[in-house]
Amino acid sequence: MQILAGLGVGVAVGLSGCAGGGAGSRPSSAPVPARELKRVASEGLLALAPSLTGGRHRAFKRYDRDGKATWADGGVRTIDLSGVAFDNDRTATLIAPRHVLMSKHFGRKVGTRMVFHDRSGRPHEGFVVASRSGPNDIAVGQLNRPMPVRPYRVLSARADYGSLLRRVPVVLTNRKGYVFCHEVAAITPGGWASFGPGQVPGVAGKLVVGDSGNPGFLLINGEPILIETHTLGGFGAGPFVSDPANFAAINRLMGELGSGERLSVLEVR
Repeated sequence: MQILAGLGVGVAVGLSGCAGGGAGSRPSSAPVPARELKRVASEGLLALAPSLTGGRHRAFKRYDRDGKATWADGGVRTIDLSGVAFDNDRTATLIAPRHVLMSKHFGRKVGTRMVFHDRSGRPHEGFVVASRSGPNDIAVGQLNRPMPVRPYRVLSARADYGSLLRRVPVVLTNRKGYVFCHEVAAITPGGWASFGPGQVPGVAGKLVVGDSGNPGFLLINGEPILIETHTLGGFGAGPFVSDPANFAAINRLMGELGSGERLSVLEVR
């Protein structure tokens, strides 16, 4: 098992075993009953996954870090990845208008430029003005201004996602902007998610050194719901955002950084 960026993170977890959005405001929706979570998180992505085979799984048809980019055609285009900053190998994911989630061992430093591309492909630039580190390879950065793209919601904190999400399909990205479909292999009591290759052939990929910090999403009613950021290679593993301890730590770090923002949730009841 490979740590994605070799800076000495000591983590041991086991491995076994893709839609739209607008700018700015966060969506709201009715709570998802826990007994329905596996179904609603599976059906949309399983229907989409076959369109990601055969090399048609890069997020961008043309990527210009400083200018207008062109999102890919086909099924991958329906997955809103505008809240992922692909402009640097140290990928960051927007969790509030002014806050990003990063890998602690491979995150961006204060003063680093960060560029997001909205759904029309226009670039939006910010700078990391402060950052804080937490447990389980978690780091949160604060930007100098709100980004006009939609931040990602997360599942409400619960301790039983290990059973609720086992073998549920997920969308993962890497530093080159490729999109893969894997599935949840395990979520540990220590707050780590690990992934396997999934049920659909030809849509999985291997993560390598430099992919740390890229996100993993569920796709629920077309909305990407952030569940993880990568730490380990292979089919991927990293801190599970909605583990109660990780969830509390991320909100605490956001509070320490200021601006009054917190994680926005899709309630699971």
